[in-house]
Amino acid sequence: MICKKLIKVPPSTNKSWGKYCSKICYGKDKMLTTPRPCLYCNKIFRPLPQATKIGQGKYCTKQCYVNATSKSEIRDCIVCDKSFKTDWWAIKNGYGKHCSMRCAGITHAGVMKGRPSNRKGIKISDDTRAKIAPTMFVKGQIPHNKGKTGWLSDEAIEKLRTARLKQKLPMKDTSIEIKIDDILSTLAIKYEHPYSFKCKGFACQFDFAVPELQLAIECDGDYWHSLETSKVRDDKKAKYCNKNNWVLLRLSETQINNDLSYCKNEITTTLKTLQHNIDVIPIFKKV
Repeated sequence: MICKKLIKVPPSTNKSWGKYCSKICYGKDKMLTTPRPCLYCNKIFRPLPQATKIGQGKYCTKQCYVNATSKSEIRDCIVCDKSFKTDWWAIKNGYGKHCSMRCAGITHAGVMKGRPSNRKGIKISDDTRAKIAPTMFVKGQIPHNKGKTGWLSDEAIEKLRTARLKQKLPMKDTSIEIKIDDILSTLAIKYEHPYSFKCKGFACQFDFAVPELQLAIECDGDYWHSLETSKVRDDKKAKYCNKNNWVLLRLSETQINNDLSYCKNEITTTLKTLQHNIDVIPIFKKV
């Protein structure tokens, strides 16, 4: 019936069978429907038979269906007279008067200008004042800990230091830290990032560390490590490493961004110096 190809039909075949030479022709026949125009854009299309059976198949695309069935309306902005399309829910709730937030802000500013506060004339009771008085900051009030030292106990200070070491600041790795992390991950060594520790009243955090070889690696940003506070902290880290037989390798942001091969060579050379042959370092997964 579809391709007009002659086929042999057994005499025992039912009258309703034997009309198609293959499943392809059968499927084409079942999918054929009468072309019709879209009710929104007048485009000729062929709907699915399943849709026509249940009264659908009136629109060629979903967008045409939405445009035709949505209860939208073309209006003129009350500020700039620009025509715009507004949705039905905006009309229902009393909105849809402005084409943009800018025009709505102009109207709102004009309406609110000179309007008294909605709390004008409301008096606060004495009981309410008494409740909120202890929580209010009085001008000229001096904080209880201003200029004071030793008001925290040694136990509290130790807790604060321990909690700070568990934090990682900044929360995300910087671009130069990511590059050094990629280098270390290819060397098949056990390293930690970041590495926090405290010993003999001193606590700090290194960007990378190989604790087994007592090697610390710092990625110094050009701006932050040029500040005076950063310089003092870096000096303290260097003195601690020298005192406790740790090797501190500092790589600047300029070196990492401009010559990454130099940084990799410095890391591998330092590792070989600490342990004569890098091949004998046991292979661990990254921690």
